[in-house]
Parts: sequence; structure tokens; C-alpha cells
Amino acid sequence: MEIAHEQRLAATDIKDPVFQAESRSSGQSESASSDELDNSRVSVGVFVPNPWLTVPRVDARTADYQAAQADLNAAIWLVKCDVRRLFAQMGYLTNDFAFSADQVRLNGDVLSTMQARMGQGAATASDLMTASRQSIQFQDDLDQASHRYQTTRRQLAALLDVAPESFELATNPVAVPSLPEPGMNLQQAEAMAVKSRWELAALRWRAQAAESAYHEIRNERLPWIKEVKAGYLDNAQNNSDKYWVGLAVDIPIFSWTKNHAADAVLAKARLAGVDETNGLRLIRQELRDAMDELEQARRQQARYDTSVSPLIATMRQTLATLKSTPNIMPDQVAAAELQLVETLRLDLTTRWQYQLALLNLEQTLGAPLPQ
Repeated sequence: MEIAHEQRLAATDIKDPVFQAESRSSGQSESASSDELDNSRVSVGVFVPNPWLTVPRVDARTADYQAAQADLNAAIWLVKCDVRRLFAQMGYLTNDFAFSADQVRLNGDVLSTMQARMGQGAATASDLMTASRQSIQFQDDLDQASHRYQTTRRQLAALLDVAPESFELATNPVAVPSLPEPGMNLQQAEAMAVKSRWELAALRWRAQAAESAYHEIRNERLPWIKEVKAGYLDNAQNNSDKYWVGLAVDIPIFSWTKNHAADAVLAKARLAGVDETNGLRLIRQELRDAMDELEQARRQQARYDTSVSPLIATMRQTLATLKSTPNIMPDQVAAAELQLVETLRLDLTTRWQYQLALLNLEQTLGAPLPQ
């Protein structure tokens, strides 16, 4: 952006004047007098700025500067989106890791009881194999959850430019926000994205810069005063001095006839317009995909709210009843609690998918969603 700013300032630079000085002396023939004939000439040439070229050049550099600002704002927004997504992902993975650890602990209790029963002949080999397989699966899930947590932590630390072990995050299980019904329709989302997406603004400014660059080259076909000269001439032979003024004018004969510089720049301007159109089409496609993903996640969460949430409440009540039942076997309580933890982990993943769809929609819109 700083480069574009300096180029904008340089667009109004004026070419330095030219100072010329000449002194000539020539000797006469031997039969003539030995006096020398001296001539001296001093002149100054000033280049005249062409407003037909300067104005579109300034417009082009101004548009380039606006495009560079839009590029910077787009980069800042992407960094913000990455931080928001990674922070939310850390909260999800923190809770997911806790549920996975509970699964390993509870299944360990079930496996220990099963092994003891197997030694007493009260359990079959098939029951022990099932518990052992589940133990291996839950331990692998715990390792994978730990790996995802550490990877996300390193990514967030890289964005914050700090060591991964040097910070702690306040990640609490917070209810995922939802859009008010009926929510934002596609037309409203497109209008918001067209207004907020900095990438599209950069393409728009670059198309304008290319158009102004074409006007600059096209205006070279207009005749203009190129240079104004003024000077002083001293003629020793005639014992006289003279002042003179002259003009240099461009005659754009070849610009009118055979040159193709304007055609080349016009082709670039048309390409910039096509890039803007394609950028808008791509943003609209991304927006449709993000809206579809959010709607699918919304329906899934609504289904879980109506069907799974009552089941979770029933499972909690059943578990409380089991714990208060006399002479209940510990492995039965552990097995029931393990089923509850599995269901809670599934519900957590569903809510995270919905939250991730919200974050993706915000990134596609180019601005945070209204509360």
C-alpha cells in the first residue's frame, strides 16, 4: 500500500528543465585577419505537463492505491477470521478432549470388571473381546483428540506470534448462537457480501485503474506542446546579440495510424473488467455454498434439539437412578455413564459443526454477522 501511495504522488512529477550552453570559435584563412570569429549560445528548455495525460494517470494511480488498501483490509479480515475460527475450535477441542478422556476412564472400569468376571467364569470371551476392542478404540480417539488440540494450538500461536505453551484460553461450554428466524435470505447476503468483501473492492478499483490507463494512452493522440525553449545568442562576428523563444509540439501521426499501444491497454482494461465479473460470480457461488452449509447444520441442530436433548435428559435421570439403586454393579453404572458421555460428545460435535458453518458464512460475507 505504501508503494502504491508513493506511485500516486509520483504521478504528478514534473520533468526537470534542460539548460544548454554552446560556444564556438573558428579561425580565418592565412590571408585573412588572424581574429577569431566567436559565437555563443545559451538556452533553457522547460517541459510542459500534458493535462490530458496527467489527469488519467493520477486517476489510475489513485485507483491502484485504493486497490492496495482493499488488499490490506482483505488480508486483515482473513487473519481475524482465522483467529476467531481457531479460538472457537480450541473451545470445542477442549470439551471434546475431556469427553474422550472420560470415555477412556469409564471403559477402563468396564474392562477391569469384565476381566475380573472372566477369571471367575462369569463372563464370556466375546464380552471381554468387545470391551477390549472398545478400550483400544477409545484410546485411539483420545490420542486423535489430543493431536487435533495441539495442532490447533500451534496454529493459533503462530497467528499470535507467541510460543504455544505461553498462553491459556478461557474456553467455556457456551451455547452456540443462532440466526433469528427466518434468518438472512440469499439476496440480503449477496448485498452484504458485495458491500463488505474487500477482494471484490480491489478488483473493482483495478478495473477502474486499467480504464484510466487506457484513457492516458488514448489521449496521446491529442497534439500538445512538448517543450518551451528560450535562449540568448551572442554573435561576435556581427557584434550583435539576440534573444529567442521556441516551441516543440508533438505530432501524433503514428498514434493516429499504425501504433497499437492503446489497443493493448484497452485489452488489459477489458480483462480487468472480466476479472471483476468473475470475482463477483465466485463470491456469489461461495455465498450460496456457505448458506446451504449453514442451513444443513441448522436443520441438524434443530433435529438434535427436538430429539436428542430429551434423550440426554432421560439418560441423566436413568443414570441418577442407577447410582441410587442398592447392590448395583459398578460396571453397569460405568456402562450407562459411558453411553451418556458418547451421546454428549456427539451433541457437542453437532453444535460445533453449526458454529463452524456460522464462522464460514461470516468469512464469506466479509463482515461479522449481526448478533
